[in-house]
Amino acid sequence: MAQFRLNQPIETREPTVVVDAGLAPGTYRFQLVVVDAAGNESRPTVAVLVISERPS
Repeated sequence: MAQFRLNQPIETREPTVVVDAGLAPGTYRFQLVVVDAAGNESRPTVAVLVISERPS
């Protein structure tokens, strides 16, 4: 499982990243850049994830 830190990139050869199920409620912004075998980089893509508190 990846340990996400503010402004610290995570590099992986796998097409998926497991996100910690214990993230606190809030809004998270993830930026993805893909690099191919020739070293070409994609434009950054941003995904916004909103985690709500569970109802009691």
